[in-house]
Amino acid sequence: MPQVGQVFRQRYQLIQRLAEHAGQQTWLATDLDSPTQPTVVMKLLAMSPQLQWEEAKLLEREAQLLQKLYHPRIPRYCDYFLLEQLTDSRFPWFCLVQSYVPGVSLQQLLDQGRHFTEAEITTIASEVLSILVYLHEFVPPLLHRDLKPSNLIWGEDNHLYLIDFGSVQDQAALDGATFTVVGTYGYVPMEQFGGRAVPASDLYALGATLIHLLTGTAPADLPQHNARIQFAQQVSVEPALVNWVSKLTEPDLAERLSTARQALEALTQRQSLSLPTVRRQPKGSHIRLQKTSQQLVIHIPPRGWQAVSWLYCLGVLGGFWTLLFQLPNLVLNPGLSWFYLLLLLASLLSVLVPAWSQTTIQGNRTHFTVRWKLFSLTLLQQRGQTAKIHPVIGLYEQEKPGVKGIMIQAGKTVLLTNPMAEVERHWVIQEIQDWLCLGQPQRSFAEGQPVLPFQSDRVTVTESAAALVIQYPGSEKYWTLAAVPLLLLWLSLTWVTFPWLTFFAPCVSTGLTLLTAIVGGRLYSKRVPTTLRFSRDHFVAYKKLWGYTWKLFSGSNSQIDAIQAEIPAKLQAQGLFLQQLVIRTSGQAYPFGLGLTQPERHWVMQAINHWLRQPDQKI
Repeated sequence: MPQVGQVFRQRYQLIQRLAEHAGQQTWLATDLDSPTQPTVVMKLLAMSPQLQWEEAKLLEREAQLLQKLYHPRIPRYCDYFLLEQLTDSRFPWFCLVQSYVPGVSLQQLLDQGRHFTEAEITTIASEVLSILVYLHEFVPPLLHRDLKPSNLIWGEDNHLYLIDFGSVQDQAALDGATFTVVGTYGYVPMEQFGGRAVPASDLYALGATLIHLLTGTAPADLPQHNARIQFAQQVSVEPALVNWVSKLTEPDLAERLSTARQALEALTQRQSLSLPTVRRQPKGSHIRLQKTSQQLVIHIPPRGWQAVSWLYCLGVLGGFWTLLFQLPNLVLNPGLSWFYLLLLLASLLSVLVPAWSQTTIQGNRTHFTVRWKLFSLTLLQQRGQTAKIHPVIGLYEQEKPGVKGIMIQAGKTVLLTNPMAEVERHWVIQEIQDWLCLGQPQRSFAEGQPVLPFQSDRVTVTESAAALVIQYPGSEKYWTLAAVPLLLLWLSLTWVTFPWLTFFAPCVSTGLTLLTAIVGGRLYSKRVPTTLRFSRDHFVAYKKLWGYTWKLFSGSNSQIDAIQAEIPAKLQAQGLFLQQLVIRTSGQAYPFGLGLTQPERHWVMQAINHWLRQPDQKI
C-alpha cells in the first residue's frame, strides 16, 4: 500500500494522503525533478479484483483529456503510468500525476459553515462559466458532467479552479452510445440520467452548486415544485440573481440557458435578469403578460363578436322576437313579464360579458385573483390561494377547437377567464403553469401506491403485480353558459308553435331538460378521468360513467415500439410546444395526456416504460 515517503519511478515522493475511496487514493507528492513547481497531486487506482473496469477507464480518460487542456484554471497534466510493483501490495496501480492547486474546495468551506456573499457568488459563477466556455467550445464540446462544490477549488490566489475530469466526455461520443450514469445526485439534470448530456447540463450543475452556496443546503435536500428547485424564499440576494440562477436550473432544456457564453453574457450585462415578460406569444395576440419571480399579471382584452357563438345570438334574437309577439299577454300578466324580462337580461349579459369584457389575472406567491371588467365596471372578482392551485386547463372541445376560456382551480374555488383563441389559451396555460411551479416530491414506491419520485394531484399511477393503471383528467366542457340562450330559444319555438299553451309547462320541461344536460356535462368534465390500463399482454384506454364504459383505444404490448412525448403538428405550426404522450405501435399511434404538465408527462412515461421494460424516450 502507498506510504508517506515512498518514491515512485524515482521521481514522485508521497507527502500526504488527501483522500481515499474504494481502492482509489489521492496523494500530495513532491516532483523531485521539477525545481519550479515541486508539488503535485497523484491519483492512485489499485487493479484489485473489486475494481470496476469503468473506474480504470475514467482515470485513463482524465489523463488523456488533461494532456490537451491548457487553461489557467484547470490542473495541468504531468504524467500517467502503471506501477506494477508496490511494497505491501499484491496489485498493480494506475497513477495519474497533475499539477497541485493550493486552496480549499467550496464543499470544505460549506462544511465549515461559510456563508457566501452576493459578490462572491457572482465571482464564482463568472469564473466557472469562463472555464465552461473554454470546454464547451471544443469541437465536439467537452462536458464535465460532475460539477459540484467539492470539484471547485478556491485557490490561495482567490481564483476558482475546476478539478476532477474523470467524468468528462465529448458530446459526440455520447450520442448513440451506451453510457454509464456519472455525476452527483442533486447536481445532475434529468437528461443526463438518460445519457443525453449536453452543454446546458453543466449549466444546470453550476446552478445547483450556486443554490447550495446561497442556501447552505444541498440541492437534493431542498423542496422541488414542478421539478424546479425551490430556493428563492431562503436567500436574501437581489431578485435578478435569483432569476438568473433559476434559468440555469430549469428542468426543461428548452427553458434553460443553453450555452455558457450566453449565461456569462446575461450575468455580466445584468439584463434585469427577470423572467421573460413575453415568451412564444402567438402572432397577432393582444394579450399583455408581465412576469417576475414573485408576481404574474396577464391582461386578456375583449374579443368582440368572435367570442360569441351563433347559439347565443339565436337565443337572444329569439327572446326579443318572442317578447314582441307575446306583448299583449305580458301586459295582462305583469308577474310573468318581469320573470321573462329578467331571463332576457341574463341572456344579454351572457352575450356582452364574453364578448366585451376584459379579464385581468394577477397572482403573487400567496394569492391569485381573476377580475372581470365590462366597460370599466368590475363585474366579478374571484380570489384564491396560490398554494392551493391544482390544474390550469382550457375549456374547449377536443374535436371542436374554438374561442373558449381558461379554468384555474384553487381548492374549492374555481376561477374563470373570458374567452380567447385556442392558440392563446395554450400559451397562457403554459405560462401560468410555469410560473406556479406545481408539483411535489413523493414517497418511495410500495405495492399498490403511485410509483417513481413524483406525485400529482391530478394524475394517479398505480402499479401492482398484474397491471399498471394510470388515471388523468379529461377535457372540460363549456356547457353552463349555454343554459340561458337554450332556454330562451326553446321558449321562443314553443310559443310560436303552440301559442295556446301556458308559459309554465314548457318552462318546467325545458328547465328539467337543461338541468339534466348541465349536471351530466359537469360530471363528465370534472369527475370522469381517462383510465389507461396496461396488463402483461395488452393495453386499453377507457372512460367510465354511471356503470357504462366506453373504450377509447386498445392494443397489444408486443406491438409497442416506443412511448414518446411529442408536440402535435397543429400546435407546432402555431409556434407552441405543448406536448402530448404517444404510444407508438407498428403503423399506429395512440395520443393521450395532452393536458399534462412536463413533470407529469415524464412521470407517466417513466412508469409505462418501467412496466414494459423499455428505455425512456426523450421528452
